[in-house]
Amino acid sequence: MQTMRLTDIRAILETALDCIVCIDEDSSIIEFNAAAEKTFGFTRQEALGNPLHELIIPMEYREAHRLGMQKYLLTGEGPVLNQRFEITALTKDNREIPIELVITPFELNGARIFIGYIRDLTEVKRLQGLQEVSERDRVALEKMQVVSQLAAGLAHDLNNILTVIVGNGRALVTDNLPAEELALIGEDIYSEGLKAAALTKSLLDFSSQSDLVPQHEDVNQVLRAYCGEILEGLPPGVTVDLDLQPSLPTIWVDHNYLARNLDALVQNAIDAIAGEGVIRISTRLREVADLETTYKTKFKDQFIELVVLDNGRGISEEIMPRVFEPFFTTKIFGLGAGLGLARLYGFVDQIGGTVDIQSQHDQGTRVTLGLPISVEDVA
Repeated sequence: MQTMRLTDIRAILETALDCIVCIDEDSSIIEFNAAAEKTFGFTRQEALGNPLHELIIPMEYREAHRLGMQKYLLTGEGPVLNQRFEITALTKDNREIPIELVITPFELNGARIFIGYIRDLTEVKRLQGLQEVSERDRVALEKMQVVSQLAAGLAHDLNNILTVIVGNGRALVTDNLPAEELALIGEDIYSEGLKAAALTKSLLDFSSQSDLVPQHEDVNQVLRAYCGEILEGLPPGVTVDLDLQPSLPTIWVDHNYLARNLDALVQNAIDAIAGEGVIRISTRLREVADLETTYKTKFKDQFIELVVLDNGRGISEEIMPRVFEPFFTTKIFGLGAGLGLARLYGFVDQIGGTVDIQSQHDQGTRVTLGLPISVEDVA
């Protein structure tokens, strides 16, 4: 078996891609390979015999290095030995660079030697920084796309409203119209003004800038009151079933805001049924411990689950990722502005809740809201 000669060991040190720096018990450098010369700017001759801490250790770490060496020499234990960690080091031109460092001790002819394996992380950190910038740019671009989509949808809807208002206003100014036609024009202008006000209200709700008046609400009472109002206007063949768990804790929410978002869900369900079908609205008190971990990030122990379930046409896989986008709608032009689910998402986020939609094409849709319990009921 062939043994390695000292020249062979030197060749290995000089061809290593990582820096190899050896020190003795006094922290004096006894080996400094070619990679270390390239990284730190010192020649091997300049480095040999000099204390490590005076050469490549930044000032703020020198005392820790001294104490660590002292502890190891006394106890045989060191806080950073045989571990891979990141730190900064000093170059000859006084630049601090990020490095990965591993220090291993061993004995040589009865003396303790320490070998430092050092990897320059400057390029790695630069690439990581570029990736982080790229990710921030991607997120910013996605936000700008949403804003652009929002602005385009808003401009389109307002343009339709203003076209009617401006056209009718021009007729009032330029035409000599009989009283009955003036009344019809006035009704058109009033109707379009109401549409503009409703659109503005939806935008304020979506941006969570509307004037909310939250209070302790019994969600079952809100649901019963809402269903009492909507039942008379249901299309033939569509029924609403309530399955409400009694004696639920209250939630801290604006009554009208909750009712408006519920109305958006029910109207979506009615449109999806498009004939005969059932919409089931249920409430339950749920224990976080019994559910998935995603709920644990939002709720401590309990929350109220509100479910709106229909047996309509459902949502396809292609559309599902876009359902919360503002101004995205699959409804016929004029039947929806595409703000309902976007507004719902803003609503549950504002009150600290959750929303989940599960659906399959032609197999119905299930919308589940997680509503936080009022603080007074938690206490």
